[in-house]
Amino acid sequence: MDDATRLPALPTADPLADPANLAAVNFLGQYLNRNTRSAYATDLRLFFAWCSARGLHPLRDIQRPHVQAFVIHLLEERGNSAASVVRRLGTVSGYYDLAVLDRFIEHSPAYHLKLPKVHVDPARQTWLNRFELGSLLRTARAGTPTDWALVSLMGTIGMRVSATCNIRVEDITTTELGYRILHTIGKGDKPSVKVLPIPVMQAVDAAVAGRTNGWLLLRRDGSQMTRRSADRVLQRLCREAGIAKKVSPHSLRRSFATLALQAGVDVRVVQDGMDHASTRTTLGYDRLGVELHAQASHTVAAMLASAS
Repeated sequence: MDDATRLPALPTADPLADPANLAAVNFLGQYLNRNTRSAYATDLRLFFAWCSARGLHPLRDIQRPHVQAFVIHLLEERGNSAASVVRRLGTVSGYYDLAVLDRFIEHSPAYHLKLPKVHVDPARQTWLNRFELGSLLRTARAGTPTDWALVSLMGTIGMRVSATCNIRVEDITTTELGYRILHTIGKGDKPSVKVLPIPVMQAVDAAVAGRTNGWLLLRRDGSQMTRRSADRVLQRLCREAGIAKKVSPHSLRRSFATLALQAGVDVRVVQDGMDHASTRTTLGYDRLGVELHAQASHTVAAMLASAS
């Protein structure tokens, strides 16, 4: 088992000899994308640890009330957000659904659960306006080539941080017309082709530094940049740029979508650039929405003022 499928061993000499672990490895093996597999493995580790602390075997002992109690544990003891709880329980539910299919158990205990409602609070979803993102790009350009390429790829073409960190020099090609093309694998192992605008191409070329292969984004020790190191780089650059907002790598992707829609780019074009399956998902990234000066309340207030 690799790191993305390894689970805490239940009380048995051979981890795979226990049906719960075997079912878990089988569940995780469905996901070919390492990042997806690793995220689901983390959810199952948490659930297995909760079961173990209560002397419950994940397959033999767990009933629906136990899984509901796990929901309360996540909310009240771990302080997980509603979105995190729903996602984690989706993993647990998928684990049991496959366990039923493979006849480890007869019925899933993860049905008819009461889960928290997920409400998106726009105020908590940080994005950068064009001046802030421009300042961040200037700061990154003055830093290292990796800094510059990282911010350019996430902020200018809206790439996910995991896909950005996994870019190899060999993934960048040139068409007959001279366009620089980036071939990536997106969420769900979906292939994606992106044209690099000239400013992004310049940043990428600086990071390539004449190499013909290897990871595009390198840490100071020459190893591949990871999601965590990318986040640390971004925090440092934001401080240097004087940006006080709490910015994450995903904030740059959100900024890309918002600025593109604000500039009048067709939502279907933005959807394609972000590798979304639905325009509804793309619009969920739009943090501008209806601008403050254009909200309906202004019109209604004016109507009422003339009548009062």
